[in-house]
Amino acid sequence: MAVLKAEGKTFSTQVPVLIIGAGACGTIAALAANERGVEVLILERDAKPSGNTSLSGGQIPAAGTKLQKAAGLLDDTPELLYQDILAKSHGECDHEIARHIAFEARKTIEWLVDRYKLPLSCILDFQYPGHSRPHMHASPSRYGVELLTVLVAAVEKEGIPIATSAHVTDLYADASGRIVGVRVKRPDGAVEEIGCGALILACNGIPLSV
Repeated sequence: MAVLKAEGKTFSTQVPVLIIGAGACGTIAALAANERGVEVLILERDAKPSGNTSLSGGQIPAAGTKLQKAAGLLDDTPELLYQDILAKSHGECDHEIARHIAFEARKTIEWLVDRYKLPLSCILDFQYPGHSRPHMHASPSRYGVELLTVLVAAVEKEGIPIATSAHVTDLYADASGRIVGVRVKRPDGAVEEIGCGALILACNGIPLSV
């Protein structure tokens, strides 16, 4: 995506939060924003939400969850997960972000299970290579598409709009570099421009707020 100057630009459509990508990252971000009373629009390139989430094994690492304790795993902690992340990355990751992920994963898993009935359970018969504990949580089928189906249904139930077949080709940035809008191309060649208060890039499995 190219970043264009937004100087003098006006947008006929404006939303507080715009999310690019209707996979797990995008739908979960949308649900979180919606719970806080923020209007959200998700833009999805494909005709149907799928992407990396549907292709994945749907396994999510977390430590110290209620699901682990219910399964009899009592000695896993966020600190252990954090240390495993550092070891897997040979210490080359952003340590602050790694710690934040490790310590927030438990709350995120439990929120999704309790609030949106995401079908997750602790996996005890598989320990991810390099992990010191069986951190992984997954759906019964261990296919990501099972999780995404539930997440998309939750988004739709909450009335959060997903615009499919909406390929974002360009971003608009103001003089400070903050993204204030996007350009969207439709399959028939039509182009739309949408302004936003905040943008979350949740495409290709990489969430990034800009």
